[in-house]
Amino acid sequence: MFPLSRGIFPGAVLTLRVFESRYLEMIDRCVRRDSGFGVVLIERGWEVGGGDARFDVGVAVTITGVGSPGDGQLLVVARGDTRIRVEGWLADDPYPQARVQRLDDPSGFVADPRCRRRLDRAFWRGLALFAEMGINTGSIGPLPDEALPAAYRALDVLPVPDLDRQEILETDDPATRIGRSITALESVNGLVEARLAGR
Repeated sequence: MFPLSRGIFPGAVLTLRVFESRYLEMIDRCVRRDSGFGVVLIERGWEVGGGDARFDVGVAVTITGVGSPGDGQLLVVARGDTRIRVEGWLADDPYPQARVQRLDDPSGFVADPRCRRRLDRAFWRGLALFAEMGINTGSIGPLPDEALPAAYRALDVLPVPDLDRQEILETDDPATRIGRSITALESVNGLVEARLAGR
């Protein structure tokens, strides 16, 4: 398990600069076994040094690349696969470990097209608002075709607070997850609009 100060969603690309000996050992083991690891958001504490409190719902990731920039560090690239729930934390020696359960979504789930249209409006409105503030969000292509991956991507681009992101990740029903994603995006847009109006 790799607790981080910012959680991720399925489909996200995660780049980690690994330097702590415990995580170097963990990544080495994952690579040798051709296995991934789990990522969870830290509830209290810090990424470095241990002793943190962690949320129990996170994402299983697959390692897609490992490089060595030098100084005994590793640059790890991974991709989020599926939501997981920690059923029990094990000892952190030599690195954080847990028993987890996969949280697969129902097969054949299809989102309401109206939700997708509302998601698109909130996302592109958000990009326009940040551009108006002079904040560059980088080169953004179209969102994925399916509504749930599109919601995850939108949440990664716009600055939705970590606790809101975690609440969305913990939501079991995929339709509700999309709805809460849209609400979170619209909330961010409302804050930016209020700030622009007060200039």
